[in-house]
Amino acid sequence: MEIISSWPLARHDALRELHSRRLKIRAFIFAAVVSALASHLSAADAPDLDFKQWGLLAIQDGGRRKPVDTFAKDALIRITGRSTHADKTGKKWRPNDFVLSALIETHDWKNEPIVLISSGQLVEQLGLDKTQRRFSFTQLTGSAELQRLATEAQSLKRAEKPLTRAQQEALSVSDRLTLLARVMDGRALLIVPAPANETDPWVEPALGGSGYYADAQFAPIQTQLQTVASAYVQGDGFNLNRAANQLREDLRALSPSIYPRDQQLRLEYFYNHFEAFYRAIWCYGIALVILITAHLRKRGRALQNVGVAVAIVGLAFQAAGIVMRCMIAGRPPVTNMYESIIWVSFAVSFFGMIFFVRYPVAGASNADCHAFEHRSVGPCAAR
Repeated sequence: MEIISSWPLARHDALRELHSRRLKIRAFIFAAVVSALASHLSAADAPDLDFKQWGLLAIQDGGRRKPVDTFAKDALIRITGRSTHADKTGKKWRPNDFVLSALIETHDWKNEPIVLISSGQLVEQLGLDKTQRRFSFTQLTGSAELQRLATEAQSLKRAEKPLTRAQQEALSVSDRLTLLARVMDGRALLIVPAPANETDPWVEPALGGSGYYADAQFAPIQTQLQTVASAYVQGDGFNLNRAANQLREDLRALSPSIYPRDQQLRLEYFYNHFEAFYRAIWCYGIALVILITAHLRKRGRALQNVGVAVAIVGLAFQAAGIVMRCMIAGRPPVTNMYESIIWVSFAVSFFGMIFFVRYPVAGASNADCHAFEHRSVGPCAAR
């Protein structure tokens, strides 16, 4: 874990580190952002932007190459516990918007109550407002008690000793703060690919070519990043997408064999926004209501068939989600609890549907019951 080494909880050390990293990552976008800010335009005042091309950039995160869209979504959920965040002014921040804003600092994210603490016991122990569940980076990095709890919990974990609920949550909060700090200072934006080896680390743009590429090779990257930053600050969606698309092509040109193919990135982006499993849940829920209604009102096969059809649509959505997830990961979806639950629930639904169609005892009409009785093992249940 990085809570001790890369995120010091002491206030002055954390803020000094954050400030230093920010100076580096903004070196190549300074002129563009200053000129945009001089015109008093900001992303917060602009209409909602289309971040698709920005989201299609590849990033190395957690040992995997993925779209920035996936990273941004996961980061916001891990930090806030939600897929979107409403700030103190009521503005709704979506994942890609949040990441770009944090990088360019168009919003005061250090003092925005965004970091989730899910344990009321920890909130009370830290002396924070019990009516809140989210607190600011500045509040939490300045808490000596959180530092003590995190250090104590880390020591116990290394010694393989049990942790209290508050200690477990202190470690989780430390992870959230580490991630937020990495997003704000740019260390998490590992979008510059390694030149030859898939296992080599990617680097953040603030480090330039970082020994991988010559300055002349990296110059187009800096130019497009300046354009992306300027377009975002000005709320110019057209130029934002055009510059992000060109940035993706320039990054791919640095290392064509390492950078993911456009088809892979677009598939994962589509998977993120199609939300097949949520669609399946809705279909299953609607089908359940229809089938219960058909049973209670004894409407026969017609209403029941509608419910079954809706359930089959849900099954198709779930199957599509599983297939896309397999294509993205390059393996069966059985390596963690989330994937296992999805796969097992699909198998149960699929085979349940087969048995329902093959042996339609409960919903069959009387004529069907007699036909079924002759080819099966006994009389249908009384209705």
